[in-house]
Amino acid sequence: INIGANNILSTGTVTFSRATTGAVTLTAIDDDANAVLTLLGGGTANVSVNIDADSELDVTASAAPTANMVTITNAGQGFATTAVNSLSITAVATDGTNLVNSAINIALTPAGTAAGDILNAINIANATDTGGWENGLKVGTGFNSEIQVVDAVLTLSDDTAATDLTITAVDDDANARLILLGGGTA
Repeated sequence: INIGANNILSTGTVTFSRATTGAVTLTAIDDDANAVLTLLGGGTANVSVNIDADSELDVTASAAPTANMVTITNAGQGFATTAVNSLSITAVATDGTNLVNSAINIALTPAGTAAGDILNAINIANATDTGGWENGLKVGTGFNSEIQVVDAVLTLSDDTAATDLTITAVDDDANARLILLGGGTA
């Protein structure tokens, strides 16, 4: 390992460890407290974080956030290859006894009491129509239920009271039908 003024250079694996229990901390320190810790894969290499069976990757705020806690952006570097995504999750389940798992699990803790306080589980911001086709949410095939509502009430609403809510069935062959079915004796 060659430790220079601003770099740690290695021709092999660099391992940071400690002999006792506790955390191994990599800290970017700067006199003005605005240091950035950057991990950058070289060439076509990736930056990989590997964990064992009982470990997890945590991003934990140490103070009330005043900016996004995690940001993924390719601004100025638009997609040029099909099936390249900003975030790709592969979640593989195994057979078990009544296992319930999620590829993404969101737990909200609302605290706002004013009418204007809004906490969204998912917010899909506006898209600018460029002439192509933009989907706000796309669900593939093979699901027993594309959307499951636990409290048995699905509410679709428009955030402007003066606008009617329109539900449209769209199909590639222009023969789409919108079918609403009642369950049981409904």
